[in-house]
Amino acid sequence: MKHERHREAVPADVVQQILEKIDECTALLQPYLLGLSPEERRSLGKMGDKSLAFVTKVHEYAHSNPQLVPAFSDVRAFDADYQDATGLQEIDKKIAQLKRGVEDIAMQAGAEAMEFSRLFYLNAQTASRANVPMAAPVVSDLKERFPYNKRRTPPESA
Repeated sequence: MKHERHREAVPADVVQQILEKIDECTALLQPYLLGLSPEERRSLGKMGDKSLAFVTKVHEYAHSNPQLVPAFSDVRAFDADYQDATGLQEIDKKIAQLKRGVEDIAMQAGAEAMEFSRLFYLNAQTASRANVPMAAPVVSDLKERFPYNKRRTPPESA
């Protein structure tokens, strides 16, 4: 299904405002960011919907039944973990939606820009074969960058 894309680009000032707001969000979270390594990320347990329901119930029970909390456990640390694990999910979901929206705009715009560029290149080739002035140098420059150029120039001999 082809989507009609609006003809207007996202204005540069809007992009700049978004980047500034992302920087503001990053600055707000900076003291809490961890920078986990790929190995650390793989080793951590993941909390899905079922796990979230379990953890939420434990959180409720830990506060209503403090006698069941293990003596070697810190409920305040658990409260902080619970707050971050649940509270940051809403931010994560909104960022994921925004990311998908940005990817969709960029993907559609990229496909349309590539289609225009391909048509321009093919037209320039036709113009070059017809000896239209300035077409040959344009084709010569673009052929090196044309992503669908199957022919590769063999490396020069030493």
